[in-house]
Amino acid sequence: MLSMFLDDVVRGKSTLVIGLVVIIVFVGLVLYVAMFAGGNSSSSGSKGRRTTLMMLAPVILLGGGGWAFYSYDRYGSIAPMAGSVPMWDRPGPWGESDRAARLADRAQQQLRVGDTDGARLSLEGALDSYRRARNVLGEAKTLGAIADIDRRMGRYDIARAAYADALTLFRKETNRAGVANTLRGVGELERQIGNREPAIAAYSEARELYRQLSDRQGEANTLLSYAELLRNANETVSARKVFIDAQRLYRLERDRAGQAFVLLGLGDLERDDGQIDRARATYDEAREIFRDDRVRFGEALALLALGDLEIVRRAPNAARPFYTEARMILYRDRVMFGEIHSLTGLSLVERLSNNPAKAIEWSRGANAVAAQARDAVSTAALAYMTQHPNVAPPAYMRARYYVLR
Repeated sequence: MLSMFLDDVVRGKSTLVIGLVVIIVFVGLVLYVAMFAGGNSSSSGSKGRRTTLMMLAPVILLGGGGWAFYSYDRYGSIAPMAGSVPMWDRPGPWGESDRAARLADRAQQQLRVGDTDGARLSLEGALDSYRRARNVLGEAKTLGAIADIDRRMGRYDIARAAYADALTLFRKETNRAGVANTLRGVGELERQIGNREPAIAAYSEARELYRQLSDRQGEANTLLSYAELLRNANETVSARKVFIDAQRLYRLERDRAGQAFVLLGLGDLERDDGQIDRARATYDEAREIFRDDRVRFGEALALLALGDLEIVRRAPNAARPFYTEARMILYRDRVMFGEIHSLTGLSLVERLSNNPAKAIEWSRGANAVAAQARDAVSTAALAYMTQHPNVAPPAYMRARYYVLR
């Protein structure tokens, strides 16, 4: 205990709270004792001091005790009632869980601006603090976030190990929601590297847990990823059925954005079947929903899909405005994968328009963004588009899991 206290003094400001509480309680005790120090003195000054002390001492003692309770609740936490939502903060060295939460928030901000390496460092700091605080749920959640980053960066073995550690901790805490979320991440990893059966197994287990928890949103997200896997495997009939199941759950949850993501998937199936006009109507419907709900990333994905559709029709001039508008959205929102897609789309437009110099310029821009992003999916997409310069990029290159995760 003494070593943790001294270490806290060196590392953080939370010890100030402890020190102030101790001082206030100590002063209160001194004042309380001082009330009786005057003996039987009957002077008016002594009586006045005694009256003042009698009034101040209980106030200071109550204030110090209240502050101690608040500080413990805020920094060390009090165990929640059984069945309630788990609280990340658990008893441990004062302030560590609070530091970890701040680092996790910083990691989210860094991810939004594309600073993947910085986000991972922040999460490693959060993981260290959660471990020092003996905060098992916080540690498990952070391991899952680190695994998500490693998965996106193509460090699949490291990501798989982090997911396994997170699953062990969530199961130790009997936190089924955490287990389900982590299993969905495992499914995404296996889908990304082409391991179909392990991905299906992870999605199936996650879906069953979401059902047990009556978490229709989680179940719908899992079904959407599963449908994408089936579509990529050309299992059109099964994929359509799973897409529709996900759409039904999104409707029950009144999640319009989720329904729009399903429409993108259904539009992909229609495009693959050669139903161009029907696919265009489906993409347009998704785009309108995203625009009405101000889901900018979703709107950009719909625009990319419409651009790809025009490329299939060999209509580059019709595709150009879709790619241009998508690029503007994705550039502002720092979605590097989508920006790469839009730039390669513009390059393809210029190539089909017999403007090779402009096509090379757009391709260089895509390469520059890919080098900055260093994202495994971005790299794979860029390699595919380089090898197939005269065809529309496949629909699975659109990284929808960025929103769902």
